[in-house]
Amino acid sequence: MRISWQSAVSVRSRGLVVTSSEVCVRCGSGLSPGAPFCAVCGGAVSNRAVAPSTLAKAATSPLQVAPVSPGSRILPASRGLRVVSTVIDCGAVALGPFAFTMLGLALSNGAVALGVGSISAVCTWIWLVVWNGVRGLSFGKAALGLRLADSATTRPAGIAAAAARSLVFLAIPWLCALSTAFDSSGLRRGWHDRVARTAVIDVVKGLNPMGPQVVTTAFRKPDRGTLAVASPVPVGPTATAPTAPPPPPPPPPFDTVAMSS
Repeated sequence: MRISWQSAVSVRSRGLVVTSSEVCVRCGSGLSPGAPFCAVCGGAVSNRAVAPSTLAKAATSPLQVAPVSPGSRILPASRGLRVVSTVIDCGAVALGPFAFTMLGLALSNGAVALGVGSISAVCTWIWLVVWNGVRGLSFGKAALGLRLADSATTRPAGIAAAAARSLVFLAIPWLCALSTAFDSSGLRRGWHDRVARTAVIDVVKGLNPMGPQVVTTAFRKPDRGTLAVASPVPVGPTATAPTAPPPPPPPPPFDTVAMSS
């Protein structure tokens, strides 16, 4: 095999053939590319240059592009967003009874108004259960970019799971809310999520397994970040661009007093 490097030295010692353009400063033997010690005398090699083949390989290797944004995976919703979403949903359910109660007090027929308001609250709750189970949505989740999903498949949980989850939350709301801080799985699931085998995911910062990948709401915008691109390894000294000469100084301003005289 022809060696392309100049001043190549071949040394046979201890049954080993070493071919290199560099020699040991102690014994004059050829050095293997990248070897920290001389194969003949065992002396340490210091301040050696990188072999040209290493530079060429590094220069011709493809650039690696690594995504910085977490939008490449499914992310659980934060506890703060879940609390705000729950408040919005509870407000939507309580809006009907409140409105009809106020109307009944104004018309001096509070009992009928309270009954109609209670029926409207039940109808709103049923609608939320169906919406959560089929689409993973509710009023709060739609406003904040959250979805209710099956914790195993990340698909819609289903009406039965959504109903079980809602009933457990209505029974022990505070315990369900506090239990999200003690979920060892990292999904921030409460007891109601564990019973229904569900999880609340953030589809603004993470992937949306149920629809469009880019989700934008009135309150939150996706922040996908930028791409970090590695620069190539320079083979030789970088040529600097010639600097342009400085522009000539501007002409002096007109002396209007001298010109008028």
